[in-house]
Amino acid sequence: MTNAIVEAVGAPKENVRVWLHDVPKENWGIAGVSAKDLGR
Repeated sequence: MTNAIVEAVGAPKENVRVWLHDVPKENWGIAGVSAKDLGR
């Protein structure tokens, strides 16, 4: 991810921070249907 950001926007590698946040399937959805109900 860091390399992709560096290549895409030219940011110095030392300034790039990557934060991964796992969201439960029942807390996001598509077209008003939760990801859990969609089986994703």
